[in-house]
Amino acid sequence: MVTTARPGALLVGSSFDYRPFEYRQGKILKGFDVEIVKEINRRLGLKVEWVNSDFDTIFDSLAAGRFDAVAAAATIKPERTQLVDFSDPYFDSRQSLTVNASKTPAPTSSTTASPWARTTGISSGPSTIR
Repeated sequence: MVTTARPGALLVGSSFDYRPFEYRQGKILKGFDVEIVKEINRRLGLKVEWVNSDFDTIFDSLAAGRFDAVAAAATIKPERTQLVDFSDPYFDSRQSLTVNASKTPAPTSSTTASPWARTTGISSGPSTIR
């Protein structure tokens, strides 16, 4: 048996403006995270109740007990782990910035060493930002 904020329901906080993870198509909620939550609820036998929340405060709201879970394409960050527990990662986006090499100069060591480049993920080759 699962204990939830509202018996028989799983209150899930999300911000429905981040395709393809969670978004509205008319009045219907769609997206990768939406489908995952539907399957979790099917297995638990609960009714899902979505709570539209501002992403900037979603983890504080979860920590305060306003909902039971968050489904919002959330990146696991150390400061967030101080507030809430995360599942194992289920999606690795491997995002990158792509430029036209013939029109854009290659990054130099002075570019990639700058504080701006380090905080925005600029590198002179393949890298992983975590």
